[in-house]
Amino acid sequence: QATMVVVKPPATRERELAVYGKADLALTVTDADANTLRKVLPRANIGVLPNVHPVPATPTPFDQRRDLLFVGGFQHHPNVDAMLYFAREIWPQVAKRLSHAKLFIVGDRPPQEIQQLAGDRIVVTGFVPSVEPYLSRCRVSVAPLRYGAGMKGKIGEAAAAGLPVVSSSIGVEGMGLCDNQQALVADTPKAFAEAIVRLYQDATLWQRLSEAGREFILSRYSPAVVGKTFNSML
Repeated sequence: QATMVVVKPPATRERELAVYGKADLALTVTDADANTLRKVLPRANIGVLPNVHPVPATPTPFDQRRDLLFVGGFQHHPNVDAMLYFAREIWPQVAKRLSHAKLFIVGDRPPQEIQQLAGDRIVVTGFVPSVEPYLSRCRVSVAPLRYGAGMKGKIGEAAAAGLPVVSSSIGVEGMGLCDNQQALVADTPKAFAEAIVRLYQDATLWQRLSEAGREFILSRYSPAVVGKTFNSML
């Protein structure tokens, strides 16, 4: 499996590192990102402050949900790549087996190649004022990312809402989520499609991952938990 690596121009990299080195405290959102900076700036003060995700009180139950969801702003190229890959390699397998399911692609500024995916069973919304209605009505969230750094907000947001996620390893990187514990993780088109179909049809599995995902976010990424970390840093 090929891995794409985005390398910043040398001038940009050096300028950013110079700023981090002069700061009293530089914050990253994952331990992996912090460790990367520590290797090149061993004297810098680097801390980790992850994304924050409020956890709604009562998620919509399994039998009141349907369809698949992808959330991502499309000015961020990993999201474009992920959806083109998903539409080409994974969705045809899923659509054949889940004959009534639709795919909702939610995100600002979809380029033409993403807009052209729209059809009877793929909805490209463009900008929406709130993703909450989609988090509440869809049954499976997908995050087929093939490259990118940092903590993936789309995954934390879905897990907090009680919406189980099928993700690539890149998607859950740096979050601490484990396959078959708080999410399903797959890295080939066939395995990814199988995981979606299994989760979509298995109410017991869905409920277990929904509850585990919410508990995971509450324990690590809720406002109360991250707030304590931030206050201690200050």
